[in-house]
Amino acid sequence: FGPVMGAPDQPEGQPKGAKGSARSKPAPSAAGPEIPASACAACGVNPPRYRCPQCLLRTCSAACVQKHKQLGLCKEADGNPTEAGKDEACETEEASSSAGEEEPLCVPCQICRNHEAKYRCPGCEVKTCSAPCVAAHKASSGCSGVRDRTEFVPRKEFGDRQLYSDYELLMDTDRQLEKCERLRSDLDGKLQLNNWWRLERRYVLQQMCIARKTSVVLCPPGIERGIKNASQFNARSSTINWRVDWDFVACKEEFVDLRLSERTILGAAVKRFLDNSWMRGPVAHKIQPYVDAEADNLVVVMARHAAPKNAQDYHHLDLTKSIRNNLAGKTVVEYPTLIVILPGDKERYPAVQRKQKRKVVSLKKALELVPEAIPKPMVPRDQSTSGAPNLDDVKLESESDSDSGPPAEMSNIGAAGRAFRAGPAGRGRGAAVP
Repeated sequence: FGPVMGAPDQPEGQPKGAKGSARSKPAPSAAGPEIPASACAACGVNPPRYRCPQCLLRTCSAACVQKHKQLGLCKEADGNPTEAGKDEACETEEASSSAGEEEPLCVPCQICRNHEAKYRCPGCEVKTCSAPCVAAHKASSGCSGVRDRTEFVPRKEFGDRQLYSDYELLMDTDRQLEKCERLRSDLDGKLQLNNWWRLERRYVLQQMCIARKTSVVLCPPGIERGIKNASQFNARSSTINWRVDWDFVACKEEFVDLRLSERTILGAAVKRFLDNSWMRGPVAHKIQPYVDAEADNLVVVMARHAAPKNAQDYHHLDLTKSIRNNLAGKTVVEYPTLIVILPGDKERYPAVQRKQKRKVVSLKKALELVPEAIPKPMVPRDQSTSGAPNLDDVKLESESDSDSGPPAEMSNIGAAGRAFRAGPAGRGRGAAVP
């Protein structure tokens, strides 16, 4: 008779009394229990997450990968998959594709090879699992981790991803140009490149310094020393208010005067720091060695401009004179920087050796100083001849005429020579011996 009503159909070859295919157990084989295709090839319990590149067997974890290698399940050792493995992989892929299931992409970390890869380097596409592996990858390969957005891509491989990348590159370039324009406007205000009032003030300062025999070197726009320079000429009082940098080298302290009149005595300006009368606050406790040495014993110097580095010398300034008189005949770059030194350190700052000017002596004065250098005129041997000229009667030129012509001594020599060449009337020329 037919099957029992309500009972499940039993497959062919199944013995009587079996409760169904869902609860039936497969018969054990001689090679061991069969592992379903959807389970790990090593443990047979968990779903597979990795695939061996040699034999294409699937495993679930790093431990199962090692077990799979130890058990010798890998059928070839040369890295090429076997034909059986290829067929099995093809069948599995066809089955999964027919079922509509996508295979999970699980790749081990390429640095430690113990964990699943979670990150991919944008620069070289190396897959890593954690931050230490990322750092190790950058340290070993020198990769910056930044993708090259200008890398050449063949036309066949150019797609939406590359198109979007190029669009973002153009947008970033546009943003950088706008940023540079804003930065330039900010720098114009900071550097005061278009401030004509400031340029005129610097020009007036330079002209007033030239009138005081002080050479001022003005830096080009944008140089920090030029931006800091607050020196200016006060037309009402007809004085220059200098920005002065004070450098107390023994204590490594620096102080700044933004408006110091050129009429200030240099010694009085130094005493302000020692007796705490400086307008910007007490500083005597910072320069205690200078306070102990007293202001009259201190030495103030200024480095000579354009001096060679291996032979730097200094202008030693006078404490009893004003700043204007001390700066006369010297060159200043934007504003003076004065170095205050102790009496014991004076030898470390050699003074500028003034070159002696050559004394120019005129030819007239040289002949007066050295009369022996004047050559004597040639006189005739026969002085009794009536036609012979008398050299004593030759008229000498006055010294007042020597300014427009040769000196008087040279004129006398020329006149005597002309008279001698004329000779006596009967003898002709050349009747003389030296």
